Parts: sequence; structure tokens; C-alpha cells
Amino acid sequence: MPHALVESFEIPKAPFVLEGVEFEFISLPYKNCGVVGVKIDNHNFLLKYIQNENKTLIKYDKATRIPKLNIIKRAINSFCNAANSKKLHSNTVITRKDPEYKNYKNIDFFLEEFNFDKEIWIEIGFGSGRHMLHNAKNNPSVVHIGLEIHKASAEQVLKQCMLQNIDNVYINDSDARMFLEMLPANSVSKIFIHFPVPWDKAPHRRVISKNFINEAVTVLKEGGRLELRTDSKGYADYTYSILMDLDFCELSAKKNHFIEVSSKYEDRWKKEEKDFYDLVFINHKSSDEKEIIKDFSFSGYINYEDFLKNAKEHVEPEDGFFVSAKEKYPLNAKDGLVKVTMGTFNSPQSLYLLFKDGKISYYPKAPYPTKANFLAHKKLEAIIGKNI
Repeated sequence: MPHALVESFEIPKAPFVLEGVEFEFISLPYKNCGVVGVKIDNHNFLLKYIQNENKTLIKYDKATRIPKLNIIKRAINSFCNAANSKKLHSNTVITRKDPEYKNYKNIDFFLEEFNFDKEIWIEIGFGSGRHMLHNAKNNPSVVHIGLEIHKASAEQVLKQCMLQNIDNVYINDSDARMFLEMLPANSVSKIFIHFPVPWDKAPHRRVISKNFINEAVTVLKEGGRLELRTDSKGYADYTYSILMDLDFCELSAKKNHFIEVSSKYEDRWKKEEKDFYDLVFINHKSSDEKEIIKDFSFSGYINYEDFLKNAKEHVEPEDGFFVSAKEKYPLNAKDGLVKVTMGTFNSPQSLYLLFKDGKISYYPKAPYPTKANFLAHKKLEAIIGKNI
């Protein structure tokens, strides 16, 4: 990832604009680390500077990541210039333009613009994309949503969509467990999960869980299908047991059933004569409409130091959610940022609370509109409310 190691580092005074990059705020160090608020072309994100003896490492903050690496490189280069620093090492040379992938869509697109009246198929963890692209080309009237957190795999499929002029595929890099919760009820016809990581030693990290299955059933239309394909008998047995705990279930299972299109890994496993397991769940009920909560605003204000005094470093988990407030980055005597992690332990989200000019807001944007995040937000409101 883009970074620069520098010496002769001087913390500049914000706000200012340099070389087309807007630096909105710069914190003082917290445990030798500070953050820098950056805005370029409607992208808001943080850089971090980490001081160690006479050297400083400048990099981007993963909790506020954006998909365009060249924008991050621009920000790092401009910040190095603003800090009057000398680069010892960097990988921030801009050699080509960031590709504009029209098939990539962020969460806001699905919350505010997407047309759910069309037939929708979702593939979770599509990897090389062979199966999804095959489906897209053979079902041109269907909208195919691919969820993949592995950046290299997602970019490979985005390139194929551009090269093959495929316009009925949308790619998103969100956690599938949260993504489903943000979709309307009865809106999806098929969900494919092919060869998910089995996580035998850490089952809490699996995509499939009781909560995930409940969300899948909610978003599936009547007659909709959830299809799991795996080389792990343990994962197949685990998923089978969860599905059979539903009040009503139509479920079919197959072993070593070969499908029309397979991934490169499946091709390799076939040569090794591994077993394959397919589970197909069919939904036979219509779910009640669900409310997507989007209001994550704060009505009160305290400065970030008083907030930290009243927010334990790790707020105890409560029914269905948790919230943790750890790192603090002072901007001045009253203002600053606090990094918070919220949601559920299986699919947490990290972002920042920005205390600035008498207001509190999330940075760089509001949390995903999930039930657990909203409960965590109300907990933060309660902590703030005690101090107004």
C-alpha cells in the first residue's frame, strides 16, 4: 500500500490546500501517531504519520480507505511537501491513471439509487469471477451483484467486465454479512456462496451463521434460492444444521455434482480427486418489510477529552452489539478524533468520531445502517448525553 518514510518532518498547520489536495485538519501525535484529514475530488480519508526517532512513516488509514490508490499517493506526496520532509523511501510514484470502473458501486449506490424492481442474483466471495461472469453473460436481464473483499480479485473481475462490455454486474467490497442487512426484504432471487473459507479453527469468522441465514431468508423472494458449494464436509454439515433449525426448510444436498462452470481452484481440486458438496435452500415465505435506519446524527456536544473519560476503553458488549472507543487524536484543547469500533464481533466496523467546532459527526461517513451499528450509535449518544 502507498507509504513514504521521511526525515526532517515538521507538522504543518491546517487547514490549507496544496497541489489540489485539501488538508482539513492535522492532529497532534497520540503515542507517536497522528492523523491527517484529506479531501480530494469528494473523497474524504485519513493519512497517518508515525514518528520513530528521527524518521516518520506516512501512510493511509485502513479504516477510511478509498479504492483509488493514485489519490492516496497524491495526498502522501503533497503532505510530505507540506511537512518540509525529505523522502528516504516511498512507493508513491504515479505511473498510470486510476481506472474508472463503472461496474464498481459503493454502499450509497445500493441505499439511494439502485432499482430493486429487477431480478437480482448475488454472489458472495466470487474470487476469479468465472461463475458470476458466466451467469451474467447467459442471463443478461438479471442484475448480478458480486461481493468480494479481496481487492486484487475484485479488480481482476472489474477489468473483465470492462473488456467484455458486461454492464449487468455490480461489484462491491463490503462484508456480505452487513450488506444483506441493508437490502430490502423480498428483493433477491438467488444467493451463491462458492467455496467460502471454512475457518475450521475460527468458525465465528465464517460468512454463514444463524444471523446470516436469517438475513438471507429475509431478502430472498418466495421461491428464491441460497446455494452453497464447498470442498469442506465440515462446512457443509455446519450449514446444513443451521438451515434445518429454521421453522420451515426445503433443502437438497449433492456430493461430487459437477457444474457447468468452475473456478481455477475447483479445477485443481478435481485433479486431486477431492470431494465437493452442494446445498440448495429454497425459500417458501414472504418476509415483512424492514426499515433501513439511516439517521446517525448527534444532538449534543462535549469535547473529546470529556467523552473519553466517560467512555470506557472497551464498552462492555450488550445484547446484539458492542462499541469500543480506543485511540484519541487531539486537534486542540477541545477538538479531536476518537477511533471507534462498533457493530458485532463477527462483522465489526471501524471509523472515527470527529469533535470539531462544537459538533460531533462520524468520519469519513456514517456507519453502515445495520441494527447493531444503530444500537452502538445510541450507546454513544447516551455517553455524550451524560455530559451536556
